[in-house]
Amino acid sequence: MRQTTAVELFTQRLYLFAITTVCLVGCVKPFANRIEPSRQEPYSAFKSGAVAASVSASGEELSFSFLGAIWVVDASGGEAEQVTSGWGRDGLSRVPPSIPSKIIDNGDKLIFVRNSRTGRELRLVDLHTKAESVLWSTDGHLVCSNKNRNECAYTGPVRDFVTSSDGDVVYVSTGTHLVEIDRTTGRVRVICDCRIRFFDVSPDGNSIIHDGPATLPVSIQREASFASQLDLQTREQNPLIIDFEGSITNLQYSKSGEYIFFVRRSAGEECIVKLYVMSGGQTNLVCDSARNMSIAMHPSGGRLIVTKDGQIFVFELSTQSFRRIPFTTNLRRAEAKPETIVIKGGTLFSGVGDQPYLCERILIVGQNIDQLDCNGSSEQVLTAETVIDAAGLFVMPGLIDSHAHLSYQDIERLESLISEGVTTVVDPATWYPNTLVQEDLIDLGIKVGPRIIRMSDAIDGGDEQVSLRAYLGRVSDPEIIRSLVRRYAVLGYDGIKIYENLDPKMVRAAGKEALQQKMLVWGHLGRTSWEEAVDFGVNVISHVNLFPYCSSSSDWPEDRDDAVPDWECLSKLFQLMAEKDVTLDPTLVKVTPEVWPAQRFDRLKAQLDDLSSEQFKMHVEIIDLARHSGVNLIIGRDNWDWDYAYELEAYDRAGVPPSDILKMATANAARAIGRDGEFGTIEKGKTADIIIVDGEPLERIGDLRNVSMVIKEGEIVVDRLSTAVYSSD
Repeated sequence: MRQTTAVELFTQRLYLFAITTVCLVGCVKPFANRIEPSRQEPYSAFKSGAVAASVSASGEELSFSFLGAIWVVDASGGEAEQVTSGWGRDGLSRVPPSIPSKIIDNGDKLIFVRNSRTGRELRLVDLHTKAESVLWSTDGHLVCSNKNRNECAYTGPVRDFVTSSDGDVVYVSTGTHLVEIDRTTGRVRVICDCRIRFFDVSPDGNSIIHDGPATLPVSIQREASFASQLDLQTREQNPLIIDFEGSITNLQYSKSGEYIFFVRRSAGEECIVKLYVMSGGQTNLVCDSARNMSIAMHPSGGRLIVTKDGQIFVFELSTQSFRRIPFTTNLRRAEAKPETIVIKGGTLFSGVGDQPYLCERILIVGQNIDQLDCNGSSEQVLTAETVIDAAGLFVMPGLIDSHAHLSYQDIERLESLISEGVTTVVDPATWYPNTLVQEDLIDLGIKVGPRIIRMSDAIDGGDEQVSLRAYLGRVSDPEIIRSLVRRYAVLGYDGIKIYENLDPKMVRAAGKEALQQKMLVWGHLGRTSWEEAVDFGVNVISHVNLFPYCSSSSDWPEDRDDAVPDWECLSKLFQLMAEKDVTLDPTLVKVTPEVWPAQRFDRLKAQLDDLSSEQFKMHVEIIDLARHSGVNLIIGRDNWDWDYAYELEAYDRAGVPPSDILKMATANAARAIGRDGEFGTIEKGKTADIIIVDGEPLERIGDLRNVSMVIKEGEIVVDRLSTAVYSSD
């Protein structure tokens, strides 16, 4: 089978990120061997990934969000044009993907929402010159209605906006107020002090339909979704929808104003619903398992523009049928990497053994380590385009954070991770579709960040627990869970995440299917004991506080925090884990409340000197027994409130030898995810993931905060040794 390029993989991922329980029998994982796209062409073409498409008043053009920017395409499809800036160098997406843009002024201008450090502001861009101006800022100045100080609002972040049919009037919701902006006169009027997120203005301009009437108690609104009609003249509310099972979004008036269309998300489905304003009657037009579906009313009145699964469709209301609008977006690739690098001198900790040694030269060619000249092993003179003088510095493999949950907002954190020396991060429960976008931004060289190893969203069970964060409902059928595993394989995930309320029979089924698909199984266990998990094919077990119960899984205690391990059982279990190469992911700091009393790192750091609690001692004993039994141990923080070095310091205080800590954070982690043949150690032929540290981590593990240089896949991505890097003659 031909290897799939990263560009093709990205397109297929975004097309398929709506995870469903339906998968053809025999689904395979065609993306197991990922390769980076050729750098010969300056552009990468994508045919999927659109979010929140809207249509112009003429119906001739569409605008949509893609990779942090707004794009415009002809309504019949074709090549899209990027009209706003995308991801910033500060890691901030320039536009929020959930808020549609709007083409106005006969296709000459576009209104969109732009992210800023202070919130979301409303901007106007000239589609010819690309010049931008601010319509609504987030600077906090006071806006009043006709100088009436009783009707005032401070400018704040935009939650949603709607334009009149001609685009001259813009309505903005800030979460606390609804404001009207007249573009022709510049007048700003506060319509109401009301908590509105999503809304639409009626064709006659006399009313709006919005979510959550402010007259209802907050306690009720937490238990149900509401939609009301607000009369803009009398300001009377007319509740139209009360939904106790799902959420309501994308409210849209029909052209006549007689109907309202909206998207209801409930029980694993997203439905386009038609509501009769006068009678309140509702009809589900179409339902499917797509995620993040959005709709926009077409000016013809007879169709909707629907965005789902990264694609844009026309939905004909008369036939209730979809027609896809094909589009292409072109992104410029990053510049080519240097050909060769030599690291000269330095103390090398390769991750293969326990002891460091002097290394005269390490030659990197392309992405791989081509040669090591250590302890005078070679007299060959190595030449390279870039030479790094590492004399007096500590050279080691790139760090691997084995437990970090990412989301759409974490592209900035990913850049901070690479700055810490983390070249690979494992996300053991990837449930945000945009995490896929982050990975491909990095793979294509558009952004800088670590390699991302992705497990599925947490697959759970039980009477009240759900799978995939309420998108699919409970998993109690072995065939459903096998289908889920196959679908995650098709999406290119590296493994699946099993959660604590899943029945042991489901865990067994998932483990067997994952083995067939050559996927990892990551376990946050509860009903399934560790002993059962090892037998069922679980590869990694997280959280040392959820220690095993070797009796029947139905007998595990209700209060696990007060339970005491069966040490004899534990010893036998760890021997079995070592034999079957099952990894333990302790997350030591996260599971020890005495070391994690607050959300701020400065307070956490003060607690590091007091690790004497009985619970911490028990966790240390379990880790020590596992280590001496030969269990593969890894390190992940499962939290963003402390740096990775802080997590490593906890193991140092727990008595784990520094050389073992470094291997847990490198070689062991690569072994746990089945990638030890590619990276995790510094050896000839392996991927050049290397960090250079100003310090002695084997003496002071905290010196890992002094990362001077990071090389990922043969490319210098962090350089604090600029004076020591020079081009060779």
